[in-house]
Amino acid sequence: STREAEIKLKSESRVKLFYLDPDAQKLDFPSAEPEVKPFEEKFGKRILVKCNDLSFNLQCCVAENEEGPTTNVEPFFVTLSLFDIKYNRKISADFHVDLNHCSVRQMLVPTSPPLMNGSQSPPAFQDVLHAAAMQYPKQGIFSVTCPHPDIFLVARIEKVLQGSITHCAEPYMKSSDSSKVAQKVLKNAKQACQRLGQYRMPFAWAARTLFKDASGNLDKNARFSAVYRQDSNKLSNDDMLKLLADFR
Repeated sequence: STREAEIKLKSESRVKLFYLDPDAQKLDFPSAEPEVKPFEEKFGKRILVKCNDLSFNLQCCVAENEEGPTTNVEPFFVTLSLFDIKYNRKISADFHVDLNHCSVRQMLVPTSPPLMNGSQSPPAFQDVLHAAAMQYPKQGIFSVTCPHPDIFLVARIEKVLQGSITHCAEPYMKSSDSSKVAQKVLKNAKQACQRLGQYRMPFAWAARTLFKDASGNLDKNARFSAVYRQDSNKLSNDDMLKLLADFR
């Protein structure tokens, strides 16, 4: 009887597989199953995040002819994500943001022609603004199904690979003559961008609370914390959760 039960179970399972084929739907099976609704994506509390600017005190004009705006002296790349320290987990995908001025982006040597909708041909002039908006988005939507005060919006900042984090962060932590330091950092950054522009290294992180309560009310008065140096031995999500717990 056990053998017969196994054969019956396998036979019924095979019959169910035929319902995946549209042509099989036309067949008259004696035990037709009820119609299954398609998957419906469910959203929780949706938050629009808009990134405006990333500015350090160390700034100067990066153009060779010294004609242009005063900006950061090297490119920085921001990654935004949500961390839940109550349940000890990361709860979102990464949203990558490039807030560099166009003159700073020019410090990076492109490794390959840019891809525009699967084509390597240059975009038309009238599409330049639209392409820039698609290539460098500044707005992203996060969805949280179970909001509470222990959810943090974390910004992790990277820069072009240059060396140890101690050496790279030191100029930004000094209070000496910023103009001379900025020129020195700019010179080193240009050399690094020419040789290692496609490689990144962790630089710093900052965080802010997202909700005031478990009802999903946004904490609009919260601001990003001071920017903390990102040590090379604390890069994993588990390390970030520990840092956020201490920060909380």
